[in-house]
Amino acid sequence: MQKYLGYLVIAVIAGYFFLGDMFTPARADLGAVLDRTILALTHFEKQVQKHQLTKLDEAALKQLEPLMQKAMNAKPPVYEKPVGVKLLKDASFQGFSDANGNNVEDAGDAKLFTVEIDFEGRRLIATGAGGASTGTRLASGLLGGMLLGSLMSNQRAAGVKPGAFANRKVQSRASYARSRARSGGRFGGK
Repeated sequence: MQKYLGYLVIAVIAGYFFLGDMFTPARADLGAVLDRTILALTHFEKQVQKHQLTKLDEAALKQLEPLMQKAMNAKPPVYEKPVGVKLLKDASFQGFSDANGNNVEDAGDAKLFTVEIDFEGRRLIATGAGGASTGTRLASGLLGGMLLGSLMSNQRAAGVKPGAFANRKVQSRASYARSRARSGGRFGGK
């Protein structure tokens, strides 16, 4: 009997390593999320300049959502299913699994990631649904002028205090990439 119990334990362990990804929820690639966020923000800033907008109200800022959605769903995808993105009141972006592709968070759409803007630290921070975080520094020209002012106003109005991100610990991009590679699978792993 103990002999069979030993075989059963070995089979369970082997099954976990070989079949574990079938039972583990997939994760969005946070490195790609950061890169795509920068592309969407840069594109939005160029559109603001092109149309010579003098003010960015809530309606104008809502135009970031479809740009972010398009960026997150470009090839190769950041997640195995379509991704929707919504701009939250605190100027962060929330990505969610968007099975029907309508960019509306419906019941059953899982939250995938949040991207926050640390203005004082000049960085973007992406946090996955499992709590892992990584960040990237912003180029000196990105998020300038009107866009910066509008998003900072939204943060302050939502109660985000200056220095709120100062002590936020995030994995470096290189460390995050190594941990993703070790976990196996393109969209996440064990």
